Amino acid sequence: MRRFLTKVSSVAIRFFGGVLMCACSANEAWDSCSSLVAAREALTFGATGSALLRLGYDQRAAVVRLTSASGAGSCSGTVVAASWVLTAAHCADLLTENDILYTTMHGCTLPLGHVARKVHHPSLDLLLVELDEPSSAMAPRPIEPNVVPDEAQDLLHSFVELAGYGLTDSNVSGELRFLVAEVVGIDASAITVDGPERSGACFGDSGGPLLQRCGGGAACVVGVLSRGSVTCGGMDSYIRVDAAREWLAEYLPAPAVVGSVSCGDVSAEGMCLGARAVHCGANGLVSAGCDNSEPCSWSDDAQGYRCSGEVGGCEHVTQLGLCAGEVALTCDAGRLVAQDCRAKNQRCLRAPPTAVAQCWHN
Repeated sequence: MRRFLTKVSSVAIRFFGGVLMCACSANEAWDSCSSLVAAREALTFGATGSALLRLGYDQRAAVVRLTSASGAGSCSGTVVAASWVLTAAHCADLLTENDILYTTMHGCTLPLGHVARKVHHPSLDLLLVELDEPSSAMAPRPIEPNVVPDEAQDLLHSFVELAGYGLTDSNVSGELRFLVAEVVGIDASAITVDGPERSGACFGDSGGPLLQRCGGGAACVVGVLSRGSVTCGGMDSYIRVDAAREWLAEYLPAPAVVGSVSCGDVSAEGMCLGARAVHCGANGLVSAGCDNSEPCSWSDDAQGYRCSGEVGGCEHVTQLGLCAGEVALTCDAGRLVAQDCRAKNQRCLRAPPTAVAQCWHN
């Protein structure tokens, strides 16, 4: 992705034409790698890997790369259930049934399973890829698709997170990148997003997810990349997964009912996601819907972002900040920080990949 500047460790699905890379079983391969993953996790991953949603390591790894056997083409996709990957239908030619799918993490080449079948949506640019066996318990934790009718309508003018393995402005692809972008349009089947300062999806990002936190705060896929600007710096169009909810329900297991949601990299301080306040509590992720009387903002009492009627030290400026003319306002642990960009001969804007308001060169 162009100007997808936030890099995390590579996770790639590879196709080896039926040649198994390891004589051991899938679970044995994952188990043999688990100690290496645990040892490197603290150094390799951080909250900046997923700047907006702050996904944990296990869910960042659910965004995968689909590559043709010849290496001539690639797409991105998402593990949405134990034996299912969701991507774009126009990526189908990259996949051959009975090929083995591998995911590479921290230098470990690990099998996810064989391609059992490809299921095309009858009219939308969506494809489900079924694996012949569920992924190991050590495999990426699935990010479920959002199938709540019309919930995507509430995303207009809010910020979401793009993910994929596409080409960057350094002409490098195959590395997982995240970008925070604004939702600028929604229709019955698509969500249109616009990245800050001519950043956006690029070649190889097709099929990648549009991510947000839904319902009780769990990360969810709200869209799948279908098409974008040929310059890789304009608007991108994602197919709404809720528009395919009946089709998805035919193949995917019912959404898991869990007592708590893992915090991932979300801290006790938390964050504002539009009208939703999310933070890590004693028993897991806490998510609350806010309203105009108690908008999401910094709470001095809670020392974090909450639904609050109080005017805290940040005066309703959230973690993404804002531009007041050419003054960049940001919130630093309850302290309002103002930078006059004109004094630096710069301008205030939301900069990639985080979309945080800051002074930027002219």
